[in-house]
Amino acid sequence: ATSDGGVTTPSEVFDDYEEGTWTPTMVSGGSLVNHAASYTKIGRQVTAYMFCTVSPTNDSNTFRIGGLPYICTSLTNYYAPGSLGYTSDFNGSFLYNPLVHYSQSYLYFHKNNGSATAAYNSEMQKSGGLPIILQVIYDVP
Repeated sequence: ATSDGGVTTPSEVFDDYEEGTWTPTMVSGGSLVNHAASYTKIGRQVTAYMFCTVSPTNDSNTFRIGGLPYICTSLTNYYAPGSLGYTSDFNGSFLYNPLVHYSQSYLYFHKNNGSATAAYNSEMQKSGGLPIILQVIYDVP
């Protein structure tokens, strides 16, 4: 349904189709080398892909990657899930999949440790940089 109560037909949704690229950034410090970042938007749903190498600062700031092509919204006021791949010599088993922050255009990770606190920059460091491949799916306003 539309915001004015009208019904959106499937043909109207598919008329709202867009593909493009985006530029990932480090929100909380460090450097990022973007190898590929693209997105597809169909209606209100965005699927963003990224392959990059990150070198975050060695501190306790929350590890965040910004620059997503759209700000996230959610009908449930919750976060959008994603999937994650990383180099085989980095033990990322302490991470949940990436999340897009509600009403923001960045993603971050919670720890898989029972407390679900956010991952810190210092925990995402790897000598020579950490290659990350990920996908997130989220709703937009």
